[in-house]
Amino acid sequence: MHVVSRAAERHSRKRSNQIRSHLSARVGFVVNGDCAGVGLASWTKVSGRPVSVGSAVRLEDIRIDEVEDADTRAVLANLRLSALFPKAVDLDVQSAVQTMLAQSASQIQTTVESFGFEDVSVVNEKLSMKFNFKLVGR
Repeated sequence: MHVVSRAAERHSRKRSNQIRSHLSARVGFVVNGDCAGVGLASWTKVSGRPVSVGSAVRLEDIRIDEVEDADTRAVLANLRLSALFPKAVDLDVQSAVQTMLAQSASQIQTTVESFGFEDVSVVNEKLSMKFNFKLVGR
């Protein structure tokens, strides 16, 4: 059983950009003035079109095609979260590279001076990025 409708299922089968991902979330509801929540976790397959925007990678036209855990699938189906999906995957790769370099044990202080993507795609159900950056060290 899929979260999406049968028409969307047929469309998703045509999409080659499926990415296997792990979804974890907490969903809360107000009950008698108090917040009651549940944790969700499941392996999923999402599809979308990966694009680079400046130093970030985003998935556009994103949708959840499969959810392995039945409870998580039921909650997602009832919440109708599709309006939130366009912003669900937004990775600032340049910032991540800069953070990784700052946390290294090197005595040299480094800065990412320029950054650019060569390619952003989906390969074997994984998001793949090729990028270049200029590193300045002091």
